[in-house]
Order: sequence, then C-alpha cells, then structure tokens
Amino acid sequence: MISSYIKAGVPIDKNKVYYTGNMNGLKNYGFVDVTKKVNLNTGAGLLRGDILYYHINGTNGHTAMYCGNGKIVHARGQSYGSPQSGDQGTEIAVTPYMRSKWQYVLRYGNSNAIATPITVVSSSNLYKKGSSGTKVKEIQQQLNKIGQYGLEEDGEFGSLTEAAVIDFQTKNNL
Repeated sequence: MISSYIKAGVPIDKNKVYYTGNMNGLKNYGFVDVTKKVNLNTGAGLLRGDILYYHINGTNGHTAMYCGNGKIVHARGQSYGSPQSGDQGTEIAVTPYMRSKWQYVLRYGNSNAIATPITVVSSSNLYKKGSSGTKVKEIQQQLNKIGQYGLEEDGEFGSLTEAAVIDFQTKNNL
C-alpha cells in the first residue's frame, strides 16, 4: 500500500514507514485516521484509496486498499486458493470487502470526503469527454443528484459534464 502511494506521487519516506507495524506513520504524510467514520462490519463510508489495516502483537497484521464498488485489493504470502507459500502469481487479488480484523482506516487528504455512488470508470469502459450513451446519462444524473451541477441529462459527455466530474473528483480527492 505504501509503495502504491509513493508511485502515485505521495512523498512518503520508506525508511520511516515501511510495514504494517508503523503504518500510523502515514499520518505524517497527509493521511488522516477516519476509522470512526467507517462501518468496519459492512465497509459503509469507505472511499477509493482508503487503507485498511490491523497489527496485533507486533507480528500479526494485514493491509488492504478499498477500490470502490464493495471491493478491496490485498496481498498475502500464498496464492489465493492454494496452501503453498511463495510467488505463484496470484498473491495479489481483488476480493469483495470483508470485515477481517481491521483496526484502522487511513485516508489520504480530505477526511471529510463523503462516499458517494458515482461510477466514471468501470472494468470495461472509461467514460470521458466525447463518450455518449445510457451510462453517461446515469453519470450525469448521479452528479446532479449529489452535487446540484444542473447538467442536461442527455447522455453526451461534453464540456459541462467534464467540468462537473473534475469538480466532483477534486472535492473528494479522487
């Protein structure tokens, strides 16, 4: 998780924050503890990019990142579905959210951001200026509902829709 944020441009010192046991050190780099704003049983309130983790007795721990749509991405010491440890190519997986033993949720940036049901990227499509269709119309409807953007819900991803998406993403640190 730490490496993914470093690759995204967050200036984290890997000599100070480098494993689950010192993950709280991310608070020195713009992360905020939002554990109390999230329902750890259901995942309600999580935003894409939120880091979930637990660390027990100095050695036992696990970390995951919420990717949206009720899914988390995480890695483990063995492949999913296999008792063998080591690099088998499926140690990293996207799975449905699960309660696990999560103790903390860290969010980069705005801790007051609110989880909202808007989809701009799906597994098979990227919606951007010039896109059109029913999915774009749904995006416009969702933006109008949550942000009062006053978009014409015509299914055409034009300049106004683009500006609304950028505004929404900026306000929610996406």
